[in-house]
Amino acid sequence: MASTLELVYDRNQVIQLWSWTASPGGDSQHYTIRLQQRLRNNVYTAGMGLLGEQPTSTVIVKIARADQVSALDWEAELYENDLRGLQGSVVPKCYGYFKGRSDGQALGCLVLEFCNQPFRSADFR
Repeated sequence: MASTLELVYDRNQVIQLWSWTASPGGDSQHYTIRLQQRLRNNVYTAGMGLLGEQPTSTVIVKIARADQVSALDWEAELYENDLRGLQGSVVPKCYGYFKGRSDGQALGCLVLEFCNQPFRSADFR
């Protein structure tokens, strides 16, 4: 089943995106995400809620355009397959990978759980 994402950025500019990845329970989900703070390059914190409702949680959003989409496709595939059993405990939960077009260019948007703290290299010694 298809899920949708309404991505709101830059003073209420909106991009509609879609995902055909199976969601838990197999139900379609329809979300609104409002970008909040740019963390680096194309990584943002954002508020996420059901379509048309106020945000109920903070998430991390990774956005790729044009020739960068294939790298984000690869990362999304890792979350969907290899990391599925580790989500929410060892790696952030993945809420979905959504795709569409903006200004004539391919656009990918990976939505991940906000874990509140970045990993540091010292955590793995």
